[in-house]
Formats: sequence, C-alpha cells, structure tokens
Amino acid sequence: MILRGERDYLRQFEPAAEAGWTKAIDKNLQMWVANLHRAQVLVLNGEPVGYSIWLDHEGSALLATVYVSQAYRGQGLGSQLIQGYIDAAASAEFAVLRLGVLETNPAQRLYEKAGFTFTEMDGSYRMYVRELTGVSA
Repeated sequence: MILRGERDYLRQFEPAAEAGWTKAIDKNLQMWVANLHRAQVLVLNGEPVGYSIWLDHEGSALLATVYVSQAYRGQGLGSQLIQGYIDAAASAEFAVLRLGVLETNPAQRLYEKAGFTFTEMDGSYRMYVRELTGVSA
C-alpha cells in the first residue's frame, strides 16, 4: 500500500522525480520497515485508504510521509493522520515536530491548520515545525 501510495503521489505532484525515487527504492523500503512501529493506517469499510510514517530525525519527530487515496481526499482523513502523528510524537516525548511539503502541494494548508509554522525553503520544499508545550525531550 505504501509503495503504491508513494508512487501515486510522485506521479501526481513530482513526476520528474519518479525515476530517481525508483532507483532509491531499496533505501525507501528500508526506512519504511525501520519505522513501521511509527506508522498509522486508516481503514474504512475494511479498505486501507491512507497512511503516515514518521521517524526520529536528529532528536525531533519528522513526518516522512502522509497519504490519502485520491477517492477519499477532502473528507478530513489527512487531518486525522496529522493529528495521529502529533499525538504519537508527543506520547514518545518529542517536543519538536517537523515536516516538509512540496511548495505546489495544497496539503500545506492542512499542516498550517494543524499548528505547523513555515520556517524555510529547502529547494522546492516548504519546511514546517511545531513545538509542543509540556513535552520534555
């Protein structure tokens, strides 16, 4: 499911990056497997329709990927996945949460609505941070 979702995302938002991503597929698979304990999957009527995976990156929680199947977008499922990431990272006592999103991806509104603040550009990616109060890492 994750492989199909990531490929779907690339084809929709970053088609020029698909060849390079495919060449690095083993690295991506290794990262997904290593962080499966930090993955969440949304299931509706027995069908997986979305997922997210986050990881520990230099002492902060980094959202590595979040995806909702095209047929289920616009129903608040992305917000549920983002809140799940926030809650899980807080439970794991991470005080700083990070993510990056392609500047042309409309999901950036979702992150801002969830309390993430734009910090800088990294190439064509907008980088965001959210600091959690009451959590000591």
